[in-house]
Amino acid sequence: MTIMGKILAILNLLLSLAVGAFIIMTYVARTNWHAAYVNMENQVKVSKADALAFKTEMEHARGDKAQLEEQLAKQKAAADKEKQDLNAQIAGLSDKLKRASEEIGKHVASQNNAGDELQRRAKEVDYLKSLVALRDTDLAKQKKQNIDMQQSMVEATINANQERARNERLLQENERLAKDIRQMQQMASTTSLRSNASKKNPPPDDIEGKVKATDPSNGNVTVSVGSDNGLHRGNTLEVYRLQPEPTYLGTIQIVQVTPNEAVGRPLEPRGRNVIHVGDQVSSNIIRK
Repeated sequence: MTIMGKILAILNLLLSLAVGAFIIMTYVARTNWHAAYVNMENQVKVSKADALAFKTEMEHARGDKAQLEEQLAKQKAAADKEKQDLNAQIAGLSDKLKRASEEIGKHVASQNNAGDELQRRAKEVDYLKSLVALRDTDLAKQKKQNIDMQQSMVEATINANQERARNERLLQENERLAKDIRQMQQMASTTSLRSNASKKNPPPDDIEGKVKATDPSNGNVTVSVGSDNGLHRGNTLEVYRLQPEPTYLGTIQIVQVTPNEAVGRPLEPRGRNVIHVGDQVSSNIIRK
């Protein structure tokens, strides 16, 4: 075979291959078109079914619309009637409100007049209150003055009673002291009292004091006066008691002296009248 024959054979083979490829492509394309046609046909059927359902729904909607329009018409008529009734009621209420406003105006006018009258009465009440306050103030002052006078009278009465009681008590004490003095003078006539009287050594100055302490073991007593009062060792002091009744307790002789106090020893033996704390001491009981 020549070269030309070989070339023609190769070209024939290439053309056969190209025709086969073309045939295959044509078959594939036709197959795709058929599937697309079938799919489109199915979609058309579905669309027709949807359109039929939509048409049915539209018919139902039209029926519902007619019913709704009929109901709306009825409701509108009822609403118009209610509106007319409400307008009539509003008109009646407006008339009532107008009449009520007129009545209120009359009441307000009367209340204004009453308010003026109340203000006038309030001023009168305030004036009367001021008069009452002044009267209460005067009464309070008079009451206070009366209370003060009563208190002064009570105090004066109490003071007078106390003074009278004190005077009576002093008179009784004077009588008792006079009686004790008489008894002492009678006792002074006895031998024992004369011997004790010889032992008495009163201080030159008039001294008065009280018993501050006692010693039960020896009977010595501590008095509230000392050398600053003119008291010296060896001086004697008379001891007596005023309460509950004046009582002469005897004589003590000073055995120890300090500036503010002193210690004394009883000259008489212990008897019924024992010296206690608080009893009085004096340089001369006769003058007292």
